[in-house]
Amino acid sequence: MGYKKELGYWFFMVLSYSFISKYRADVGLNITVAVILPNSMRYAWALPKVVPAIRMAHENLEKYGLLKGHTINLLNFSTDDQDGGCSENTAQIIAVDTKLYHQPDAFFGPGCVYSVALVGRFASHWKLPLITAGGLAYGFDDGEEFKTIVRMGPTTTKIGEFADRKSVV
Repeated sequence: MGYKKELGYWFFMVLSYSFISKYRADVGLNITVAVILPNSMRYAWALPKVVPAIRMAHENLEKYGLLKGHTINLLNFSTDDQDGGCSENTAQIIAVDTKLYHQPDAFFGPGCVYSVALVGRFASHWKLPLITAGGLAYGFDDGEEFKTIVRMGPTTTKIGEFADRKSVV
């Protein structure tokens, strides 16, 4: 199993079951996960790169009986604007529409900073986990405003701490 596929498998397995049930005591037999990412391959977190790993993880959850009677419904949404860039407006509209029409249990993505900020505020208000490889900026360290964001990638705070430690040595 390749590095990216294995990472996707463990990421999905651990977070989609354990983390969601931590925030949602009322999780029923169906778990709905909204994947909100750009289609453009210029982003490390593009839908065509991430969705295969999520699907493989989902298959492995079923294969090894880890869902324990639950089913996972994956909803995939693209946040591209007409030029192939991240659209924060599209991301927040998708998040609101998804909440209204599908009642998701978690969001995977968005990845771009402005999109994470907008959707992250909604997710925190709705008490839904938002799992992202984005959200690098210092402002996402604010646990009061962004209570349910889980950042899986590097953060500017951690990079700064690393640089500070290296400059002392």
